[in-house]
Amino acid sequence: MKLRCNCDDWKVLHFERYVYEQDEIIIAFDSLPLLICPTCGNIDLPDHTSKQIQKFITDNKESGRKVFQLKGHSDEPFEKLQYPKGCVDFKISKSDCFFIPALNLGKLGEFSPVFFSLDVLINYIHNPRYTVHLGSETYGQITSEEFGISFGINRNNKVIMWLIDIVNLPEEEQYYLRAKNIPSDHDVGSEFYEGQFEAVWTGPSKINHVKSLRKILSQLILQEYGLNLFMLDEEAEVIAKRISKPILFTDKEIGDTYEDINKIFVESLNVKEIKAFIVQNSNLEKKDLAELRGMKILRCWLIQFLNLTEETVDQLLLPLFVLYDLRIVYAHLTSTESREEKLISVCKRIGLNENCRDNEVIYNVVIDKIISMYETIIGHLD
Repeated sequence: MKLRCNCDDWKVLHFERYVYEQDEIIIAFDSLPLLICPTCGNIDLPDHTSKQIQKFITDNKESGRKVFQLKGHSDEPFEKLQYPKGCVDFKISKSDCFFIPALNLGKLGEFSPVFFSLDVLINYIHNPRYTVHLGSETYGQITSEEFGISFGINRNNKVIMWLIDIVNLPEEEQYYLRAKNIPSDHDVGSEFYEGQFEAVWTGPSKINHVKSLRKILSQLILQEYGLNLFMLDEEAEVIAKRISKPILFTDKEIGDTYEDINKIFVESLNVKEIKAFIVQNSNLEKKDLAELRGMKILRCWLIQFLNLTEETVDQLLLPLFVLYDLRIVYAHLTSTESREEKLISVCKRIGLNENCRDNEVIYNVVIDKIISMYETIIGHLD
């Protein structure tokens, strides 16, 4: 059984009243473990639930009864579940590893999901001893010189790790995690789960996709025109490696992200070489380009050599100008009035309500538009 529903959402473990019917036998449960899709409402019986029901029917076949009223779920099947030796006592749901698909692999309870509040990542994000990287939208890794551990983030913004991984951490790390441990919400749906248990290839996060598109664009322009679109490749690569999707979306975190994105997408543009190429291959003279920098020189190149209209190019490069404004809002000292004016302008230009102040919403829209920008330019080059 797969955790992902046919509608493409992930199912969640619930304990609900349920009436089961089979061969004229009716069993009414007060509480039964069920996998329910929050999007389409589809209900599946976990394998362990089905086995328990079939055992009950077999055991009571000779009774002649057709209708049963049962309490259903209890802790009785889970008495054997023990914490691994050397593991700090975490809050876990013993039911998760029995009823969520694939989590009963290995020794009993090893793949129990342990849940944490999202702020568990703060220490790892801001402490230079650690690196936190989100390779995809809901699958990440924490690394240090002493250890590495993978984690997922579910739809409720809760961090998930497996008990079998936690037990191998240094004791001090376990105690830190224990302080941020919260009860299970029985929802492990994430690329983290699918990547580890269903061998599903997790696509790159949006920001990693953008970085890949930047490389493709640079290579295509070099092949087609002999022009190095970007400069300081080694320095830009260092910055690019540290950029990943923000996790907490605080003003500081998002400001640092916009600052770094602007460096590799705008500040690394090879203005000097782009100008020289335009002068050598068009009717424009050096004096015509004297005041053009960064995005404006890129705008000029696109108009001249991809035969795009000014209006088309302005619309294409909109997310880079928005990015520049967001960098000022979040990473620079500015007045409250100026900040609000820029945020209103940003939201209007990217199609959001002018009063939107949700950092994650704004970030996702901007990154989507940068992806669209690169894909469109690459399409014109092809």
